[in-house]
Amino acid sequence: YGDERKEKSHFFSLFELPGNERWYRVDYGYTTLLVLDTNSPFEPGTDQYDWIRNELRSPRKRFTLVSFHSPPYTSGNHGWSHPDGTPGEWAIDQGQRFLVPLFEMYGVDIVFNGHDHLYERSLKNGIYYLVTGGGGAPLYRAGQYKNPYQQITKSINHYVRVDVESTNIHLTAIDLAGEIVDEFTVTLKDAVVEQHQRRISKTISEDLSIGAIDKKTGQVDLHLKNTLTF
Repeated sequence: YGDERKEKSHFFSLFELPGNERWYRVDYGYTTLLVLDTNSPFEPGTDQYDWIRNELRSPRKRFTLVSFHSPPYTSGNHGWSHPDGTPGEWAIDQGQRFLVPLFEMYGVDIVFNGHDHLYERSLKNGIYYLVTGGGGAPLYRAGQYKNPYQQITKSINHYVRVDVESTNIHLTAIDLAGEIVDEFTVTLKDAVVEQHQRRISKTISEDLSIGAIDKKTGQVDLHLKNTLTF
């Protein structure tokens, strides 16, 4: 919606969101959440692509979660492909081409999507893709189209509970009767631990100053400014 166009959905009027309200970042506890708008252009060269790439390059919390509407991988209504195998829908095709490589390069942990009205968990190159579209709209049939990364899918109303701890995230999909549909655990990546260790070492080395040796006592003064935020 341009500035001069009247908003039709009332979405931006009803919700107070960070940033430009279309794509934004929230750091909370052990997690960094990046929210994207796949209804707006996000291919290389766009503002949104530059933003997500810069955010993934920047220091983040222990776990990185990404959320946007159209799932890169789904077997539901929107998972159809052209005869050459490319995804039929623009946002899904562009997501596979441009977002997934960034996620894999910079160690995203979980991607949350909607669009298809079902539950589906996929795993590709260490990243979980979760379609959680069972919030109340008419359900779609699961498994209509091939998804080579699918681990489980069900056409069912549900919600997903996300429990975050210091070294893992446990996710539980729960149906209307309170029964568990699916559950799995995402553990802290070794690469993330190494990144934090390097960041701590760099911070300490930059903020450590060593004074001159006292010739009488043989002692030396060390001054360390603690700038760590965790």
